[in-house]
Formats: sequence, C-alpha cells, structure tokens
Amino acid sequence: MERENLEWLEGRIVVYNLLRHLYLRPPIPEVLSLVRSLRLNLEAAPAAIRKGLDLLQGSSGDETIVPTLVAEYTRLFEGPGQIPVPPFESCYRTGDSLVMQEVTTQVRRAYLQAGLLARRLYSDPDDHVGMEWEFLYALATKAAGALARGDATEAQTWLAQRRAFLQDHLLRWSPQFCERLLAATPHAFFQGLALFTQGLLEIEAQELAEGI
Repeated sequence: MERENLEWLEGRIVVYNLLRHLYLRPPIPEVLSLVRSLRLNLEAAPAAIRKGLDLLQGSSGDETIVPTLVAEYTRLFEGPGQIPVPPFESCYRTGDSLVMQEVTTQVRRAYLQAGLLARRLYSDPDDHVGMEWEFLYALATKAAGALARGDATEAQTWLAQRRAFLQDHLLRWSPQFCERLLAATPHAFFQGLALFTQGLLEIEAQELAEGI
C-alpha cells in the first residue's frame, strides 16, 4: 500500500510542479519544455484534463512563442489596469474583488502551521494561485519523502494538511477562477491551462469524497 501511495504522490508532485511554475510567473523556455515533455496516464481522467494537456502541449511551441505567452500572462494576471483574471483567492471568496482579506491571513496561517514558507511570502499576497499550488507541491514532496523513508505516520500528517488545504481553499475558489480564465483568453495555451486545472480539481474533489 505504501508503494502505491508513493507512486500516486509522485504523480501529484509532477502536476503540482507544473501548475506552480505556470501560475507563479510568465512562461519561460524551460517551463515550456516541461510542458512538452509531460507524460501522464489519462485514460480514466476527466475530459477537461485531457483536452487541457493537448492544448498546452500543442500551443507551447518553441522559444519563439515566449514573448506572446509572456504578454498574455501579463495581461491576464498582472495588468496594468484592470486585471481580467485576478489570481488571488480573496478576490473570489469575499465578493468584493479585494486582496489581502481575512482569507489571505488564513492561507498564510496554513503555510506557517506546516512550517513551510512560500518563496514569495510577504512579496505577493499569500493567496496567489501559484503559491497555493506551490504549497501543495511542498506538502506532497514532504509526504513522499516520509514514505520513501518508511515513515507512514509522518506522511499521513503531511497528507492531512494537503486534504485540509484543498477543502478549505483551492477547491472553494479555483473552479470559478478557471471559468474566468477560459472566458478571458483567446489563447490556446491559457485555455489549456484553465482546462487542465479544472480537470485536476475534479480529480482532487472526487478522491477527497472517497477518502483518499
């Protein structure tokens, strides 16, 4: 069972790693290479994640596409001016599109309780979507390391924090974020990112309902 859990965790680490890179900063050649090389067993996966990966890989191109992707990333998530797709949880949970609300404090508290500080803590709002995926990446990595050492108890501690963070945060706002991203961009790469994220969230929600 521990071997099966480790293989499952290694799969999660791969997709969490991809999403943290794609959401935290504009795409760079190294990340596009990661997208193109990604191989996942998606036979039983939701249609959204399969279509999303096809769009991501089909539109990642080579280094010549980078300026276009950087420009679209900036327009969607950073501005200037009104941001079409705010990448912060508080903008979706409070109903007033404002950042640095109580939910931001709750997210920071989860980071601190786990003893894991995001790289951009205090430089960006803690509830940035990329930082939340980075937190899940860190938790999954810690759990996998514990399982590899044969410490199932420690692994379960990290996995429990992962489940709680998904339930309390990402699953409560990221579906709406993905819908907004789909509506805001004509670019296949970012449509693929939204669909891939949607599909993963479907899997996470189903597994949590099944107690995984």
